[in-house]
Amino acid sequence: MNQANSANQPIVPYTALLGGVIQQQRKYLDTQFGGYQQGQVAAQLNISQSAYSRVESGDIAISVTQLRQIAHHLNCNAQQILDQADRIALALQAQGALITHEKKDNSGAILIGMGLLAAALLAAGAATS
Repeated sequence: MNQANSANQPIVPYTALLGGVIQQQRKYLDTQFGGYQQGQVAAQLNISQSAYSRVESGDIAISVTQLRQIAHHLNCNAQQILDQADRIALALQAQGALITHEKKDNSGAILIGMGLLAAALLAAGAATS
C-alpha cells in the first residue's frame, strides 16, 4: 500500500478496520440473539470491557491468536473477519483513503478516514441484513 500521504488524504488505520468489523459482527449477534454486549464478550475472553472496547475502536493491535479467540466467540472465523476488513479497505482506497498499519499524528486526516470507515461499515451492514 502506498504510504505517501497528502495533507488532505483520509487515513484509516487497519486496526480500526479490523475493530469495526469485529464490532459490527458483535452488534449483529446481539441484535439477533442477545447476550453479545461488550462486557459479555469481554468476560468470555477473560479481558476487561475496557480492553475489549479498545479492540473494537482499533486503539490496539491484536495478535492472530486473539483474533481467532474473538472470532470464535462471535460465531465466525478469523478469515471471515479479515476478508471483510480487506473488502472495506479496498472500497476506502477506491475513495482515496490511505490504509495504514499504524496510527499517524494527522488527526484531521484520521477523522475524515474514520468517517469514511463508518459509512463503509454501515453500507456493509445494510448489505448483510
